[in-house]
Amino acid sequence: MSKNSILLSSFEFTKSALFLCLAGSTSVFAEQEQPKLTVGLSVAADYQAYKGHRIEYSVLPDFFYDNDRIYAEGDEAGVYLLNDDENELRLNAYYDGSSYRPSGPLHELDKRQWSVMMGASYMHITPFGGFKLQVGQDVLGRHKGMVSRLAYLAEFKEGPWSVYPELGMQWNNAKYNQYYFGVSAEESARSGIDPYTAQNSVQPYASMVIDYRMNKHWDFFTVFDFNYLSNQQYRSPMISSRYEFEPRIGLNYTF
Repeated sequence: MSKNSILLSSFEFTKSALFLCLAGSTSVFAEQEQPKLTVGLSVAADYQAYKGHRIEYSVLPDFFYDNDRIYAEGDEAGVYLLNDDENELRLNAYYDGSSYRPSGPLHELDKRQWSVMMGASYMHITPFGGFKLQVGQDVLGRHKGMVSRLAYLAEFKEGPWSVYPELGMQWNNAKYNQYYFGVSAEESARSGIDPYTAQNSVQPYASMVIDYRMNKHWDFFTVFDFNYLSNQQYRSPMISSRYEFEPRIGLNYTF
C-alpha cells in the first residue's frame, strides 16, 4: 500500500509551490511569473505489511501545472477556492495506490484494488512551514471509505539540492480499513483464515523528498514514505509487520 500518496514537487514554484504527491509550502517559496508544465516518470517499490507477497513495484507518470486557479500535482488535480500567501483551500481528486494481490497463506482472499479519492484540502502557510488538513472519499466504489490527514510540511534548500520532510497523522474510517485489512465471513469460510472486522483508526506517517536540480529543465528526485500501522490494522490476520516503507526514484522535465 501507499499511502497514498503524496510527493512534493520541487521544480518551478508558485507562491503555493508544485508538489509530487504531497502538498506543502512555506512563506520562503518564490513566486513564479508564468506557470510551466512539468512531466516525469517515477519507479517505486512498496514494501507492504501483508503476509505472503509483500513487495509491489509500480511505474507512474507525473504531471505538474499550476496557474493559481487550477493545478495538477503528480497524481492529484483540482481547483483553488482560496489561494494567497498564507492560505490554500482546494477541491481535488487523487490516486490512492493502496492495493494487495493475495499470495502465500492469503492466496484465497479477495484482491484489494487501488481507487480514486475526491475531497478537499486546506493548508496554512507560516514562516516555519505548512500545516495541512486533507479529506478524501472513495469515488470508484471500491471500498466507499474515507481518509483524512493532518500534517506538517517544510522545505530546506542548499544550492541545487532541496529537501522536503513531512510528518503527520492519518485517520481511516471503518469502511476503508475493512476493505484493506478485514477478512469477511465468505473469505474466512473459503480460506480458513479467521474473520476480522476492522474499525476506525489513526496512524502516524512520515515522508521525505530529496530533489536535485540538474539544470533548468531536468530534476532527479528520490522519495521515502514510511507508515506505522495502527492496532486496528496490525491485529488483522492479513498482516505480519507494523511497518510499511516505500522508496521511489524519478526524473522530471520542465518545459
